[in-house]
Amino acid sequence: MLALLPMPALAQDDGEIVVTAQKRAERAIDVPGALTAIDGDRLAALGVAGTQDLAALAPGLTLAGTNRAASSLILRGITTSSMAASASVGVVVDGIPAGSSSTFALGGAVPLDINPFDLERVEVLRGPQGTLYGASTLGGLLSYVTKAPSLTATDGAVGLSTQVAEGGGWGFAARAAISTPIATDVAGIRLSGFYDRLPGYLDNSVLGAKNVNRNNSYGGRAALRLKPAETLSVTLAAQAQVLNRRSNDAVPYDFATRRPIAGERDQALPNFEPYHQRFRLLSALVDWDLGGVTLTSQSSWQRIRSANNYDYSLTPLGMGVILLGGGAIAGARLPFSATTHKFVQEVRLSSADGGPLHWMIGAFHTDEDSFLDQRVVGYGADLKPALDALVFAVPTNLRENAVFANLSYALSDRLTIGGGLRYSDSRQRFAETVSGPMASVLGIEGAFPAVRSSEDVLTYSASIQYRVGDDANIYARAASGYRPGGPNLVLPGIAERFKADRLDNYEVGYKARFADGLGSIDIAAFYIDYRDIQLTGSLGGLLYFTNGKSATSKGVEASANFTPTPGLSLAVNAAYTDASLNAAVPELEARKGERLPATPRFAGSVNADYRWAAGDGIEAFGRAALRYIGRRPVSFDASTTSPQFMMKAATLVDLRAGIEQGGYEIALQVTNLFDAQAQMYGTTTYGHANISIAPPRSYGLSVTKRF
Repeated sequence: MLALLPMPALAQDDGEIVVTAQKRAERAIDVPGALTAIDGDRLAALGVAGTQDLAALAPGLTLAGTNRAASSLILRGITTSSMAASASVGVVVDGIPAGSSSTFALGGAVPLDINPFDLERVEVLRGPQGTLYGASTLGGLLSYVTKAPSLTATDGAVGLSTQVAEGGGWGFAARAAISTPIATDVAGIRLSGFYDRLPGYLDNSVLGAKNVNRNNSYGGRAALRLKPAETLSVTLAAQAQVLNRRSNDAVPYDFATRRPIAGERDQALPNFEPYHQRFRLLSALVDWDLGGVTLTSQSSWQRIRSANNYDYSLTPLGMGVILLGGGAIAGARLPFSATTHKFVQEVRLSSADGGPLHWMIGAFHTDEDSFLDQRVVGYGADLKPALDALVFAVPTNLRENAVFANLSYALSDRLTIGGGLRYSDSRQRFAETVSGPMASVLGIEGAFPAVRSSEDVLTYSASIQYRVGDDANIYARAASGYRPGGPNLVLPGIAERFKADRLDNYEVGYKARFADGLGSIDIAAFYIDYRDIQLTGSLGGLLYFTNGKSATSKGVEASANFTPTPGLSLAVNAAYTDASLNAAVPELEARKGERLPATPRFAGSVNADYRWAAGDGIEAFGRAALRYIGRRPVSFDASTTSPQFMMKAATLVDLRAGIEQGGYEIALQVTNLFDAQAQMYGTTTYGHANISIAPPRSYGLSVTKRF
């Protein structure tokens, strides 16, 4: 786990990073909202391997779940479950919404985790982004921006690395990318690929297996950029990625003692809990300068298939399956998979830069078909499936059409106001077939009639920004967001539909660069009114969805960077978040005033980076980082279906050092220097406390060549 904070990235000659948070290129300091932006070179220097590392870089970002590759994203504490079915933080790749917005396609539980090797930058936008990005951006947005093909020069990189986990296994990674013009100034292509194997570090004493949570992922991307005229640019891209994990990163804990049941790094489960994800994305981006106005068209098709498998033996339904088997069934599993085919089309018109008025209008359409296969399976002593006791087959369709407008106007050279509106019309269709011997026992067997739902939602944003100086702004922002409701599983006594949840976010902030760009500071304070919060209930171990009343999240986020002497960079970030229920929620057995799950009240990191000349053409570097994450509840205190477990505070320290010469970089690193048994994420839904443990002290070596 790297705990390093981004320093000012070299995206321009003056050292300022350029972002596209508002769907136009602008300096990060000029955006009237809280965001963290890290460019690709900095990601590589920090050794960022995926989403789990980004949680150390962006104030207010946390993860929940039991798997480094499949954990819910949470910003500003906006969640009610560590196993949220639909996302509260949106994920986009080059502006394209990735993953499902449907509750029954695992969009929240298994967000897309992009390998960062070929990224131009990552942007984390805190606070709702519903006006520009639509549904499921209640807490904010994670935006991946890939590197574009060059039309003028050839460049690329090749990297190899290896890693050994103390007391665990070993891993390695290979990555390569190349960009080259086909016809100078007219056409260029970029190709990239990677293979990562993360070492396992957990054993399973029941099955006699070592390093069961090892992980491998691989994928690639191809992009073709065409510029047939000075005013017209077309980019076609194809991206594919596969993630495989034999078992999750969690250790079962005892609720009474708060200690591991078998050992600090022993899963002690009667079966593995694997995870798989396959992602495919095809896209076409057209930018056409019409003279004072730019027309942008973005089309995409994607397919995502995610599959999880949990031990279900200790749940009421799992124990029922064991009894139903009459001695032939040794335990129960809950395997479920979701496949989504998604088409997205967006068209927008934007004003040119320059002048006091900037505006944008656009239209958006998405059509996604998903299929959820969820089962309760009894297995024998040989660990092979013996009985499909309960099978849910759930095809769904979600269509959303939206129009949006956004503008800003400079009232003077110091004062700018802005605002936006988005109207969304979403419609869902849900069908369900339930089969298996347990279905007849529960009285829910059969093919049920399709259920439809529709929602019309209006979201807004408004901001005012005052320029204190050329490199200092204060701002205030108000914005709203929502997450779609929809039909429900057919279960006795459960309503057939649940509503969208919504929130209003109010924040004030200050951003500044000082000492001729050698230092920067970014502070934001926020207050969120969260209503009709979507809840995950359990009926005998089967999950369903309903709505609670309201919650409030408030806090402060801050980051600062400073270069006191040439070569030495210091950075710190911190977030204080107080997210709690305004009223009791009987469905969750939660009391008024209880904290929302998975978010610490305080988290932060400190980073020191030093570079110096070590010889003729040789530059050496050393980095040290400390990350702190406070105590976090997994559930609610009185819950019987998901008993409470309070994860301990954790401190992680990492070191990295190396040399660079002639485009080559060789680096050594030690992560989790003091071998902390850090509790990172957790769930208590399936009969025991599954607490995800950070990797032990690990040693790594990497070699990279850039050309």
